[in-house]
Amino acid sequence: MSPAVRDQARYNLARPPWPVATVSWLLGSPDPATALRVLDLGSGTGSGARTAACLGHTVLAVDPSADMLAALDQSNRKLPAHVGARITTARGTAEDLPAADGSIDAILCLQSWQWVSVTEAAGECLRVLAPGGSLAMAWHTWDRSVPWVCELAEIVGHTATPPSHGTTLPHGVSGLGKFEQRNFHVAFQLTLDQFVELADSWRYVHQRPDRAAVLERVRALGRNQVGPTGTLEFPHVTECYRAVTHSRQEWSNP
Repeated sequence: MSPAVRDQARYNLARPPWPVATVSWLLGSPDPATALRVLDLGSGTGSGARTAACLGHTVLAVDPSADMLAALDQSNRKLPAHVGARITTARGTAEDLPAADGSIDAILCLQSWQWVSVTEAAGECLRVLAPGGSLAMAWHTWDRSVPWVCELAEIVGHTATPPSHGTTLPHGVSGLGKFEQRNFHVAFQLTLDQFVELADSWRYVHQRPDRAAVLERVRALGRNQVGPTGTLEFPHVTECYRAVTHSRQEWSNP
């Protein structure tokens, strides 16, 4: 494994997972017997793509980074063969998707829509979606209702509450319905070392001149949260949005 791919694999381990319930909702809560053609836009190392594949869907993982996709392929080798076979990869961007017109049933964009050119990306998504296809975005954010998470924010200098990501959505796009919104809660299970590595992966920590001292404070905070299993739970709220094209027979909400 090349150093770049190894770094991306570490990135994958230090990011919250995409649970089945969250991904299922983002895909429109289809019947369990329904197999969708899913495009994971900005797939990174493929955490969301793997969840969708485990649900029985075929997934095209699209990312501009060859190293990210190589790390995704490396991780997929740990999956059962029939699950890993459902995932293919391709380099591409939201503004130039490597998929044919009408070839996709659902698009996932996890932690990455804020980087796209909204007008161009929305047009490309509508191009590749089949009639009645769905478009969904989601972001993990820290659960600041938990006191120790607020203390972590103080330590790393990240105290400002992030704004809602709903402002970045392609509202009012012809052919796309109104976005539904729902929040999910996820407890990110980490060892103490993984928790410190996660903090070090944040640019605003990694580039600080006092990085070592900050990470020691993060370690001390995390040590107080470690439970009997040897791990700690880093609570997050996942902000989710989904919309369907106007021609779709909408699925019933759960």
